Amino acid sequence: MRRLAKDRLGRLRVAAALCAVLALAGAAAAATGRPLDAAEAKLTFFGVDMSGVMPRETGGDVAWRECVDPAGETVYWFAGELDRGRLRIREDGALCFSYKSTGYAEEGCFAAYAEAKGQYRFVGLDGESTFLTKRLRKGVKACSAQEMVS
Repeated sequence: MRRLAKDRLGRLRVAAALCAVLALAGAAAAATGRPLDAAEAKLTFFGVDMSGVMPRETGGDVAWRECVDPAGETVYWFAGELDRGRLRIREDGALCFSYKSTGYAEEGCFAAYAEAKGQYRFVGLDGESTFLTKRLRKGVKACSAQEMVS
């Protein structure tokens, strides 16, 4: 009888621990959600003017702004520098940016997660960089370098 009670108590502890782990995993999944798929990304990020910050662990977030026309051509402002670029959305939904300053030879690809209305988190597929949008304006037809610095 005593052994049966010990076994039952052990199983209850394992079940409680498992429930706690599942609850934490569920909370983490809800916090991060799933990345946008290709169709969602195309609807969201073509024809937009967006801005935000690149958070730094040491503080002093770096501001950025990017305008993406309906064809995927971009004007990008980061840390006081302007560049022209292109946005390509892969079949898996990843947003891949390339810029004129590198001859369009390098691509930075990101998974996009919806945070709140008009706010998104871009997580670099390289695991290194994260960008947060603070503002996103849809319906942009063309991007102008002059508007980026104003």
